[in-house]
Amino acid sequence: MGVCHMNKKLNSYKANKVALTNTVIDKMATPVLTPRPNKRPRANINILWDTSIAGLHIRNSATGNKSWFYFYKTTINQHQRNYYIGKYPQILTKKAKAEAKRLAGEVASGGDPHIDRRSEIKQGTVTDWSEYYIKLLPMKKSRKQEVDIHRKYIQPTIGKLKITGVDPSDIEELKIKYEATPSQSNHIKIYAHKFFAWCVKNTRKTGVITNPAAGIKLYPVKPRQFSMTDSVLVKVSEFLKSKLVSHPIEVFFVSLLTATGCRPNELFSRPWTDIEWENTQMFNIPTKTGAMTIELGPTAMNILKQLHLYTGDTLWLFPSPRDILNHRKSFRMFWDDLRMATGLGPLVQLRDLRHHFATRMLQNTGDIATVSALMNHKSIATTAKHYAQVLQSTKVKALQSNSKGTQLL
Repeated sequence: MGVCHMNKKLNSYKANKVALTNTVIDKMATPVLTPRPNKRPRANINILWDTSIAGLHIRNSATGNKSWFYFYKTTINQHQRNYYIGKYPQILTKKAKAEAKRLAGEVASGGDPHIDRRSEIKQGTVTDWSEYYIKLLPMKKSRKQEVDIHRKYIQPTIGKLKITGVDPSDIEELKIKYEATPSQSNHIKIYAHKFFAWCVKNTRKTGVITNPAAGIKLYPVKPRQFSMTDSVLVKVSEFLKSKLVSHPIEVFFVSLLTATGCRPNELFSRPWTDIEWENTQMFNIPTKTGAMTIELGPTAMNILKQLHLYTGDTLWLFPSPRDILNHRKSFRMFWDDLRMATGLGPLVQLRDLRHHFATRMLQNTGDIATVSALMNHKSIATTAKHYAQVLQSTKVKALQSNSKGTQLL
């Protein structure tokens, strides 16, 4: 939380008073930038003041960011303060009002929340600041993973340390603690670096001057590779056939992953309208660079036709059994049973079927350009990096098979 001094214009707020609710805030108009000749556009701000709690208000900037503030005057010298509570919707109306009431009580008793916060906040622990930082994280896909890293790894390991007392040896210890899983350890270090970079940027609040995670090297991680052997492939096929009557949807899902090379979520979130039957394509697949279209082979099309008999009257290829308006997000129990029955092992994940698809395609064709396109990799170099070993073995086989037609002596 922070503070900024009030602009006199905020005192004339009566026209913008309203009973603040989540619904009202969601409908709050976003201000536009006012053009000015030979100057940057003026950044306007819309402000709504709450009718039930004096001083509580929310601001909406031209970028659409909505933030809670509590305006008050100190009882001793009548200094005006504008206390930052947090962002909306991370902090909803009920919680913001509760915080404003607490602050009002503190002011009424002669306190100054801003001064009190400044004196105690720099002495906070890593956990204190970690939780504060978490509240500021935008609602993006990566948010859950970052929150989990903080609460499951960073806080339990270095959470009791003073935020200003963390040094590189503490981050190194944090990294080493989870070295058994290098990829996970790297994620922890990356998010720790991001967190302390924020602390340095906000050094006036945190007191952190340098980033203790800077300079800590990541563990080298080999690209994840997986391909089922012929014997395992037979076992998986037999298992799926045995479950076709009792668990047809799960069977089609696993089969479709293997036949398309899609990521699990790409299939879970696909509506039937994304299937182009005549052109044998699946489109609107979201990627980092935009939506893509993938070609569907005869095997994939046959699976989709069978699946359509079961879920074709719903929106999704794989609708949720609890609510058909939403799609499935997991087949964990079925996948666990499959791994146990076929000997795949507990470390093999559904997404590894994508690697199996690419590996077999490379082994069968040796055409890295086509495989790169089917996997929707950014470049052929990306495919070569991930499947270097497969490419090497493919080259060797190609040379061996070609030797008969090139041997002259």
